[in-house]
Amino acid sequence: MLRLETKGSMEGISTMLEWMDVSHRSVGFISQELERIGTLQGNVLAFEGPVVRLAICSDEVFAKNQTILITVDPVSLVILQIELSKDRKSESWSAHWKYLVAEGYEIVTLCNDEGTGMAGAQGEALPDTARQR
Repeated sequence: MLRLETKGSMEGISTMLEWMDVSHRSVGFISQELERIGTLQGNVLAFEGPVVRLAICSDEVFAKNQTILITVDPVSLVILQIELSKDRKSESWSAHWKYLVAEGYEIVTLCNDEGTGMAGAQGEALPDTARQR
């Protein structure tokens, strides 16, 4: 919640924790905790049970000039898959979506922008999936 409220700013998170009177609120501590939690999490939201049918929203975000591919559920905003990528070409997006399908997700609608990498990947990885801009 703090990452969303502060738009990811470590300084902003620290300030909010100070307002909440939380004792461990230094930027270094927050950064270490987020890194620790990140190493415990997989790159794909895991679930048990039958195939999950859903719409997804995908896009790229950038951190220090590195490409991060991210796919979320558009209703809950749960991150379904996130990964550091060497680029945002169609091969990378295709592998990203194929991995979601291999993990048991049935993608019925894809929401994304007009990016050429995603457009090319959809034809390969999700050819029968409806797309919404």
